[in-house]
Amino acid sequence: MVDDNPFDEYSSDGGNPFDSHDRSGGSGEDAGGRAGAGTKSARAKVAADPISLAEKRAELDRLEDELNYREKTIEQREREALGARPANWPPCKPIVHMDIVEEIPAEAQSVVTNVYRLWILTYIMLVVNLAAIMTALIEDVTGVGPFALALLFALLSPLLAFYTWYWSLYNATRQAKASLFLIFFVCFFIHILGCLFYALGVPGTGAAGFIIAIKAFNDKATASGAFCLISAFVWLFDGCSAIYLMVRAHQYYRSQGHTLQDAKREAAVSVAT
Repeated sequence: MVDDNPFDEYSSDGGNPFDSHDRSGGSGEDAGGRAGAGTKSARAKVAADPISLAEKRAELDRLEDELNYREKTIEQREREALGARPANWPPCKPIVHMDIVEEIPAEAQSVVTNVYRLWILTYIMLVVNLAAIMTALIEDVTGVGPFALALLFALLSPLLAFYTWYWSLYNATRQAKASLFLIFFVCFFIHILGCLFYALGVPGTGAAGFIIAIKAFNDKATASGAFCLISAFVWLFDGCSAIYLMVRAHQYYRSQGHTLQDAKREAAVSVAT
């Protein structure tokens, strides 16, 4: 009886039944090698990650700052569109927002600035006129009535002048509205007539000008006469400066292509709304 050897088939062809185990062991080594290489690569990425994260964080910070800036710009434009510009003038008690450099076109900044300076001169001249009339009252050149009128002019005229002609020109150049230019031209022309009126100095009107000065010199009231004479010449300067600035403002008005028809159309739209 011949015993069958279960390993004969392997022995006959010279195979080793444990070769598969050896081969699987070799595959394990290869897998281990690949795992080691992957670990090294992951470590390299981890080493590089801090730099990459820092760059990404810096980029996010930059984008956040840019987004905040854009939001503030949009909010500012919305406030301006709604007329909610923060008041900054006059500094003592702000009631309006005024910024010639930021809000007025470059080609109009000069004329707007000079009209503002003329408004300041007019304000000063109203105070000087009041002082001249008060001096004439003290020296019996004029009565209480003209002094009361001069005081009323000194209190009310600066505010009226600011809103009627200076502020009209400011907003006309800022908003490019022909109707506001028209208001400025009418009111500024009245201002020019007012300067001539003050320079003339008709008795009893509260204006210290040439006529009051001549009367004071005739009455031997030298102080009030000199005061009124200086006031008259400065009023003339104010009026001549106003004429010059009115011409410059009209030149800018024409250069922007505004017409009387534009002013009428804007006025009609304003009334309709």
